[in-house]
Amino acid sequence: MEKTMSGPTAEIYEHAYSGESHEQAVLADNIREHKATAWEIIRGHKRIVGWTFFFALSAVGWGFDAQVNGAAISVPSFRRDFGYGKDLSC
Repeated sequence: MEKTMSGPTAEIYEHAYSGESHEQAVLADNIREHKATAWEIIRGHKRIVGWTFFFALSAVGWGFDAQVNGAAISVPSFRRDFGYGKDLSC
């Protein structure tokens, strides 16, 4: 049983074995990618989209954490109960 490929990888191999020159293959691939819809790009590059989403959420989480910590420290009752030192008055 022969295994067949599909998707962007199959098209790369198709260009490689079709007898086209490298420049023609690159041009054809460039045209194909510029005509692709956003959904086709997402489906064709799942790992890249996944890692991008992960790092974007990490940045959002980091910013949220900094905002929450800053807000908690600025509350006078928090500073009184968990203050920085004994000489700090609120």
